Amino acid sequence: MSGSLPRDEPPPSNPAFHKKFSEMDAQRPILKRVGQLVLIEMAIYLFFGVFLAHTALAPLLLPMAFLAVCLMGFLLVKEMYKGYMVNDICMGLAILGAFLFAAGLLWGTTNSSSESDLGAVAFASVGAIFALIVALRSRYRAYYPILRAVAIALVSIPFFIISPALVRSGLDFGSAVAYAMVLAAPISLLSLFKNHSNPNLSILGRYLSNDKNMIFVTLMAVLFFEYVIILRPLLAQRSPDAVVLFEWLFVALVAGYLAYYYRSYLNRVSQDQLVGDWRSLMQTMKFDKGDLEGSSRSVSLFLEEGESEGLIVLLTSVMLQNGLSRGKIEGLLRGLVRYRAEEAPPLILKWTYGDYLARAQEARMSLLMSALQGIAEALNARHLVTAMGDLRT
Repeated sequence: MSGSLPRDEPPPSNPAFHKKFSEMDAQRPILKRVGQLVLIEMAIYLFFGVFLAHTALAPLLLPMAFLAVCLMGFLLVKEMYKGYMVNDICMGLAILGAFLFAAGLLWGTTNSSSESDLGAVAFASVGAIFALIVALRSRYRAYYPILRAVAIALVSIPFFIISPALVRSGLDFGSAVAYAMVLAAPISLLSLFKNHSNPNLSILGRYLSNDKNMIFVTLMAVLFFEYVIILRPLLAQRSPDAVVLFEWLFVALVAGYLAYYYRSYLNRVSQDQLVGDWRSLMQTMKFDKGDLEGSSRSVSLFLEEGESEGLIVLLTSVMLQNGLSRGKIEGLLRGLVRYRAEEAPPLILKWTYGDYLARAQEARMSLLMSALQGIAEALNARHLVTAMGDLRT
């Protein structure tokens, strides 16, 4: 019958159908895991909700609901997405959950006042801004130090608002936290000096550019103002001499810690520079001697991660040993030299991430095979010319 397929040939495949089918296979376990996590979290919240509803801890139900929603978002993003923005978004959701928990505590109190209601709105608003800044820090890294300082300064607003209410309830820590945030904000801006030509400013900027170090500095500022505003007046009434001794001891400990950190950092920097010089020298000697033991690793690094430097050095060494001219080598390696790895997507579903990696590796494999074929042809042509010359002589 005309137009019918031969019996010994399979029917033509549909690439779009197979791609969609493979995506569905990849989605199934991930969505199942997400559904299980959501059900477990809802069960835990309902259990504690029923338990707390008939106790004095009933006001915790609202802040726990806010925290549960943010935690659910955290789990969904962590399970369903990949990319360099995933951790930042999860951290932003965690920060938002903490601020909404504080807002829920203020809203859930039975003796709420205008100060507590305004403070709750301020906590929710500042938390949303802070979470957004953290979630987008990888996308706007150049502006992140300034945005981080603004976010830290904004945190002081809700604490200033609720400070009078806290004083009346006997918990006078709101003003101390607010002053600490006002102090920490300009300190955070010193991270802009991390690339400064002055080594001392550069060390300080690199230290403060790390968010963990900045959290530590902020906590120290909070403890300092808690001491100055709350603890010091009480101690001064009972034993003024002990206060002076304690403060000088604290100053000595802080100065010792800063000196130790500064010295350790300088030692690490100098060691890294020495190791880097040694490695580059050894690598040059290795390839000059024609040692090609690292060929498989160089190829794997290029195919899997897009790092072409080691592969270029390897292939250049091979062609130089076989007598190819520098101009010929530059022409054969032009594609590898110009290659730049495609930037990973900031946020991508996990079941499509495998396709993205496969496409990137396929493109790198095609580039590598093209370069190797050109090198093989050039080497064969040179060997042929050499053999013809030997025959003539």
